[in-house]
Amino acid sequence: VVWPIEQAYQFRNALLQQIENDHGGAGYNHANVFFNGNRILVIGGNPRAPIVREQAGEDDESEVVVHEKNLFSRVLNHVLLTKGFVNNRKHPSALWWYDLDNEQNIDAFTSFTAEQWKRALSSYTYVVMLDEYDGLDKQMIRGSKAEGARFIDLSGFLDKSGSGNEDDNAISLFAGVESQLSNADDPGFDMIYTGVVPIVYKAQTSLLKSLINSIGLAFIMILCVMVLLLRNGKLAWNNFTNIRGGMISMIPNVFPVVAIFGIMGHMDVMVDIGSMMTASVAMGVAVDDTIHFLTWFRKGMDQGMERRGALMLAYERCAAAMTQTTLIGGLGLSVFALSSFTPTQRFGTMMLTLLAAALVGDLLFLPALLASPIGKFFSSEKQPRRKKESKVITGDEDSLDEVDSTENESADELSDVHAPRGKSRKSSSSSPGSGPHTVEKNSDRVIRHDKGHK
Repeated sequence: VVWPIEQAYQFRNALLQQIENDHGGAGYNHANVFFNGNRILVIGGNPRAPIVREQAGEDDESEVVVHEKNLFSRVLNHVLLTKGFVNNRKHPSALWWYDLDNEQNIDAFTSFTAEQWKRALSSYTYVVMLDEYDGLDKQMIRGSKAEGARFIDLSGFLDKSGSGNEDDNAISLFAGVESQLSNADDPGFDMIYTGVVPIVYKAQTSLLKSLINSIGLAFIMILCVMVLLLRNGKLAWNNFTNIRGGMISMIPNVFPVVAIFGIMGHMDVMVDIGSMMTASVAMGVAVDDTIHFLTWFRKGMDQGMERRGALMLAYERCAAAMTQTTLIGGLGLSVFALSSFTPTQRFGTMMLTLLAAALVGDLLFLPALLASPIGKFFSSEKQPRRKKESKVITGDEDSLDEVDSTENESADELSDVHAPRGKSRKSSSSSPGSGPHTVEKNSDRVIRHDKGHK
């Protein structure tokens, strides 16, 4: 709506500037009023044509759009009338329009000969071509203008592209007009949008910006807390943070926001205020479940378990609680989906979806990260690193038996640690067939160790 109005004012100023130059004036003054001796003909426009029209939109639904050329014609006609021109072709300061959108007129004008065009254009000092039509010879019209008259071709500027002419009588004027129209210079006025729609638009834009900023701030604050919380061991000057673990723990926290809003962007779903409000809430719920799961995982690691065993412990301790809290929160907030107010309705639907995605991220995505090689960044320093060592032992049989008995004793101690309370495990030396120098096979020792875990 605004663009054709700006172009009409800019073209009016450029045209009046050229009229001043043609009359030997010092320059165009916005307060000047032009009277006799200047006659303008505009071909291809109608200032009285409707400026809105209906056209088929998506899903065969009709929508109302602005007809830019008709709006430009109406505004240009109005601003030239205020300078002394009159919509009367017999008036000395005539401003006349040839409407070629009318089928009857276009049939008549396309059949014009060069002599007929000369008679029609002989009394005009400025001829403006506003649009092109099939069957209408623009070159013939340019050549039929009166001697000394100027031909201005605007049959492309409404496409925001502009077009120049090679005609010597037109290039000086149109070069100036084209530069003003295409560069969108100051039209000589300032526009202020008023009414309810601009206020709502500004409020919505401000809220969306503030919500985006709040999401970024919440992410930074949660990241700082996770970096401090996931440190390995007691707090000390050299053990203050766990930067890598904190950054990795934020992946499942932002997973629901990135996944759901990414799908919405892929499906061209508009994000409104109600949708943006859910992002920070979902991140807060997701980080709560993440801390819950990581706490039990690290406890299992502190007890000497492998990462897979620590993951099973975390599942047993908090998976059911996380699922229950997600169902309670999601179903409770989904009541807003029944609201008739669109932002509130979108809020309820998005919250249920985001909470479900957060649960998937904490129960599937986070355990996958912990089981992968990057899960080592969450291990506590209390967890001893088990390295496979191969020793080559040489000596007599007594020394070899002594080493084997030492290994058997350490294996028995480890199995007793993992044995259930109230039950004692038989030592390997008391098993049938075992003697003081009997060497237990490595596979038997591993099986007994796994039974101790169970």
